[in-house]
Amino acid sequence: MSLLRSATRIAQAGLRPAAGLRTAPLRVPAPMALVAPRSFVTRSLPRLGHNLEDHFDFAEYMCRMHSPIGEYLIWGLILSTFVIAFGPLLHSNYYFTGRFLPKDQGNSQLCDDSWLLLGMEYEVSVQGECFVHRNATILPAGVCWGTVHGYSNASVGYRRFNSEVVPGCALVCGTDQGLYARARRLLGEGSRRLLYRSSDGNSIQLDLDDETGLRETAQSPSTFAYIAGCVLELGKHFRVGGAEIVNYKSDLPIKKGLSSSAAICVLTVRALNQLYDLKLTTHGEMDIAYRGEINTPSRCGRLDQCVAFGRRVTKMIFDSDLLSTESVRAAATIYMVVVDLCAKKDTKEILKCLNEAYPFPRGDSDRALHALLGEVNQRVCQDAQQILAEEKDGRVAAEKLGEAMTEAQRRWDEIAVPLCPHELTAPALHRLLTYPELKKYITGGKGVGSQGDGSAQLVCRSKADQEEVVRIVKSLGMEPLELTIPELEPWSGGFPARAKGQ
Repeated sequence: MSLLRSATRIAQAGLRPAAGLRTAPLRVPAPMALVAPRSFVTRSLPRLGHNLEDHFDFAEYMCRMHSPIGEYLIWGLILSTFVIAFGPLLHSNYYFTGRFLPKDQGNSQLCDDSWLLLGMEYEVSVQGECFVHRNATILPAGVCWGTVHGYSNASVGYRRFNSEVVPGCALVCGTDQGLYARARRLLGEGSRRLLYRSSDGNSIQLDLDDETGLRETAQSPSTFAYIAGCVLELGKHFRVGGAEIVNYKSDLPIKKGLSSSAAICVLTVRALNQLYDLKLTTHGEMDIAYRGEINTPSRCGRLDQCVAFGRRVTKMIFDSDLLSTESVRAAATIYMVVVDLCAKKDTKEILKCLNEAYPFPRGDSDRALHALLGEVNQRVCQDAQQILAEEKDGRVAAEKLGEAMTEAQRRWDEIAVPLCPHELTAPALHRLLTYPELKKYITGGKGVGSQGDGSAQLVCRSKADQEEVVRIVKSLGMEPLELTIPELEPWSGGFPARAKGQ
């Protein structure tokens, strides 16, 4: 206690003013006197503090005694802003390229193929073509054609020189026969080569970087010329890697007017399109296949590339180099037989004779041919389309379609045959069309392609009659191929129309 008293006395003595000293009165400044004058830019005085007050205001937080849910919520909201902003961008990249962070100018692919791996196989198939009704007026360089079933496009080239030539029209349908192949990318050192194996055991290997070698192959008489021609044309627009295409099955007759060469071209382009996801539409595949085939000695028309549409009826209209298509829904099932006449024809000679009537008619016979392949053909084509789309009774539809084909063949024989009698007389074709035993099973028929003794098509009354026609045709020493145009269900929106029973 004595120690405390001493301390108190010393403290009190220190507070007394010293003797003889005058104590100045304490002046308290006005509140605004503490505020420094401010100018345009004034630095505030530092306010030195401490976080000690946080222990009073946020004691649980500073001592980590609070629940972390609130803190998690804040950080979660911050993270969600990045997910919402960048998540769709990364997903879009993966959807179209297969990579979340793709390289600039890299290849892209659709979502169905986003899992594409090198070496993966694709199944590719292309049907041949048959003509429900086909005309094709002539191309300058000599392309096959015909009324009701021409082998080439309608008025494609000559409308450049004569605007009075009527645009061509055709109804086409894929056959039950075709080419079937498996395709895959090539890996390693051989990634810039194309290996094609045909169903007959032959094969070829093409160097995609050797343009000279590709052109030499394209000009050869080999079937592989079509493949080389398509690779040349595709290389003008895309840089694709190597591939192996194995054509393991082919039941499409070769060089019989069923566009077998066009089928090979479309098969090659479609395989590379799927392997490297080139984003080509069906029309894009047809265009490159057409230009690829004219790189070869063959002189096809655009109509032959209709094999790309598969087994459906399609209306194709040609106006110079312009092509438009329209899908035709069959209201009833139509049974047909395509016949290989197993005879000889010279397509080049037929074209040579008929080309003389174009681009400007020289006489009445030439004018009649222009009308046959122009206005008459468009009228017949429109009638055939109407029969297919509106007639729901299969037997009635077959009867009307057969009559239309027979009438078209009669007009052809009357007008076109005199222009090239040594080829278009076609004894094998007319023997088949007038064969007595066939009359009760078919409603009509006509030639295929550029006419002549190449192929024919017959419309059967029913499925049973189709089988009888096949038997009779075989007995004539000819080769029949069955073709069935399926009835399509009406399209009510949502999904495209499909064949009944599928």
